[in-house]
Amino acid sequence: MKFIVTEDYEAMSRTAARVISGYVSSHPDCVLGLATGSTPIGLYRCLVEDYEAGALSFKDVTSFNLDEYRGLDPQHDQSYRYFMEHNLFSHVDIDPAEIGKNRLPQIPVVGDAKVVLAGMQELIEQDGDFEPITAEWMAQINEWRDNHPFYSPGVATENGTISPEGALDLLSDMLDQNNSIVTTEVGQHQMWAAQHIARDIPRTFLSSGGLGTMGFGFPAAIGAKVACPEKEVVCIAGDGSYQMNIQEMTTASYYGINVKVLIMNNSVLGMVHQWQNLFYDERYSETILPDLPDFVKVAEAYNWQAERVEKPEDLEGALKRLIEADRPALLDMRIDSDENVFPMVPAGAPLTEMFGYIKVGPNGELIDERKEEK
Repeated sequence: MKFIVTEDYEAMSRTAARVISGYVSSHPDCVLGLATGSTPIGLYRCLVEDYEAGALSFKDVTSFNLDEYRGLDPQHDQSYRYFMEHNLFSHVDIDPAEIGKNRLPQIPVVGDAKVVLAGMQELIEQDGDFEPITAEWMAQINEWRDNHPFYSPGVATENGTISPEGALDLLSDMLDQNNSIVTTEVGQHQMWAAQHIARDIPRTFLSSGGLGTMGFGFPAAIGAKVACPEKEVVCIAGDGSYQMNIQEMTTASYYGINVKVLIMNNSVLGMVHQWQNLFYDERYSETILPDLPDFVKVAEAYNWQAERVEKPEDLEGALKRLIEADRPALLDMRIDSDENVFPMVPAGAPLTEMFGYIKVGPNGELIDERKEEK
């Protein structure tokens, strides 16, 4: 047995990491016994550094760890599982399925998604008494909805411009969920649509979520209309995002694909503009769009029906004409560039630091925190 004496804890950690790294590199499918406690934390940090530098891979390694405390939830911060996830596993490729990479799962499952889901469906069908264990969670969600309703001022803002929230409430009321599909581009309009377009039926609200894929909504609308020609399909877009695939207007026109486009036009890249407004002292960089094309003229050039609406009192009629059009149609709806979408969470902050929401006061009054400074 060889004993190695080092000068201090850091040197010990680096030396131990060098020994393990060398062994893993020469035996990539080896089995490691990994301890918990404060002593190996430095070792694990060094192993992570080696992995991040591309000098080490754990993808074929099998690990054995200490037994868990009986009855202790794996997500508890005193559990051995939590310790290993926090200090090593979540930072390297030791788990090929990346289970627990960012969040510890309550029930980890590794397998082909198609096979696993089929097996789960079979188990559900076999259990006649099966009931989803979501009642408590849904009760919590409904309590949040009651205590923090979405902001909805009607179709007009205090400044007399069109309210984005109110406009989408109005559009939502006009659309039959059973016979319509809504798609979105990416930006503020996407957030407003998620909040104010009522959808209870699966696959009737198509959005790229948090992927940030500007240009998704319009092609998605074309695809949805081709797949479901009997349904009304409306794409909610921003003036910046819509230009990513604006040329596909000719596709819709040529093939008679009767999609409808609502552009929420504020002449800025709204989501980034909002961040610059709230967190960067209004230092706007590359988010103001002073030279936008005339979307009405562009649409007319593609033989679309098109119009522009700027006044709240004209909005309802314009939306009706958009929906009832018998050919592809576009509505250029002007909104104020300083309209922000709330609530929001600052970059890198936990969800507990969400701000800018509406809450119900002790006497049932609505308290508007949308303009809260951060």
